[in-house]
Amino acid sequence: MEKERKTRWYVQPLSGPTNQALASELSKLSNCEEVMQLKVGDKIVTNLYLVPDYHTVAMLYNDSVSYQFNVYRQQGKNGAAYEWKFGEGRRKMTRPK
Repeated sequence: MEKERKTRWYVQPLSGPTNQALASELSKLSNCEEVMQLKVGDKIVTNLYLVPDYHTVAMLYNDSVSYQFNVYRQQGKNGAAYEWKFGEGRRKMTRPK
């Protein structure tokens, strides 16, 4: 029986005020953690939050008037990570060249 791979979601604040607001908002969740870096294609993305699920990402996106952030998606713990663009669907993920 094949083990199901879990999708991991990361949020990267793009400004100081967003970082403070996200840190405050995400501290209310017990299963969030700060991640120092993530390999996305050929680059290393720093200062991210690992959030529990897509629902959390969508909640933050709905508040995106006050938040500026990037979202990254990773299949499994060691899978490749990609930037996730909202409203473009699964087939339109930004993949490294």
